Amino acid sequence: MGPKKKAKTIRPHLRRQSTSIPTVHNETQSYPSLDRVAQSLPPVDGPPPSVDRMVESSPSVVCPSQPSLPSQKGTQPSTSIQMEGQLPRHIEISRETQSSTHVPIEQHSEAENVDLCSEIGDRFVVVVDSNGGRVKRPLHSIHDIWHLPEGERIDMELNNLGQPIKKQDSKVVRFGGLIARTNKLVPIIYKDWRSVPKTIKEEAWGLIMGKFKVPDDKLDAFKKWILKDLGKKWKDYKHELKKKLLHEKDTSAAQVVARASPDMVDLSQLAELANLWFDPEYKSKCNKNKECRKKQLVVHSGGSKSYARYAHDAQKSTGTLPNRAQLFVTTHKRKDGTHYNDETRKKVVEMEELLTQDTTPIEMRSGGTMTWASDDVYSKVMGPERPGRVRGLGFGPTPTRQTCQHSLPTSTQEDGALKEELDKMRNELTELRNLVNTFVHAQ
Repeated sequence: MGPKKKAKTIRPHLRRQSTSIPTVHNETQSYPSLDRVAQSLPPVDGPPPSVDRMVESSPSVVCPSQPSLPSQKGTQPSTSIQMEGQLPRHIEISRETQSSTHVPIEQHSEAENVDLCSEIGDRFVVVVDSNGGRVKRPLHSIHDIWHLPEGERIDMELNNLGQPIKKQDSKVVRFGGLIARTNKLVPIIYKDWRSVPKTIKEEAWGLIMGKFKVPDDKLDAFKKWILKDLGKKWKDYKHELKKKLLHEKDTSAAQVVARASPDMVDLSQLAELANLWFDPEYKSKCNKNKECRKKQLVVHSGGSKSYARYAHDAQKSTGTLPNRAQLFVTTHKRKDGTHYNDETRKKVVEMEELLTQDTTPIEMRSGGTMTWASDDVYSKVMGPERPGRVRGLGFGPTPTRQTCQHSLPTSTQEDGALKEELDKMRNELTELRNLVNTFVHAQ
């Protein structure tokens, strides 16, 4: 007989506990009642997965009916509930509680006028409590947003387009991605984002507003922006599922579903989505879009940092917002001066040359908003604008919401030529009137 194996011991701080998520309501505006919130959270061994890898995990079921914080010594019982919406949804939230999460909190009053955002790192966020006080909280992963104390929301700063512009504001983008990838919150059975019922979008919006505080005067702009971003995250998530599960030789949805597991995605929803993938009309549209995508050769190298944050940082360092061409050069050139490909390099070089010749740059408006013109440097290099969006300003801006400032001639020579032409037309009009009067009197 061989030597006896030692009994495996489990360290107390690695025992799994169940946590419930408190519901936080907006102070100034009411939102739909949310009886359940979802996401399976990772075990404590190793760092939590990023939002971009959430396709490999999926929420299981059950949410506590009465929001309450867990005790340190036990596990809260969970109950299954039903929520208003298109589908029955049961969500389970479980998480490792670690003593390292509970750290002393440094509080600052408004009178101190302290810019906490410049003091904290990626592992901390500034939140606003129910009394309006600003508090610094640890944030080890995006999942910790679910577990913010009741009444506390992450403070956000936006530009006039409703785009987040501070480093900590990127958390709302990742949190939105978490919601978009949760099948129980936003089902994947719909053809496109426009087909998703408004009630589901409002529920997602209510979840976000329960965790993030937005200035009241920018609430409408932010809602339009975040719902567009949610739609893009949801679309990207479905594309990842398709890329991972659909094989070229597949002939039925059953083959796709067989490759998935309940821990990865809701199988009933996946079956409906896979049936859509095999629809001839849908396949034709996808193939057409794929060919159009291949023609997009200009690729940015700005990473996950948004255009709005690039513009905000440039304004802080130079005192003025960059125009579209300057922002393009910044986001399409790597730190070492190289570019993603030759086509991108050509566009950057062309814009840089035109920027050196441009003596009448477009005026930048205050409040973190850039204007654009149909004949600015960016348009000269990239071509005219297309309906529905404004390029080069980041995600969200549209022609109807973004100011278009047309360039006006400022050269004295051009002004003189216009004045001379106007005087000439006036003289011709006077001569014509005199001729008509002479003809009338002759009768």
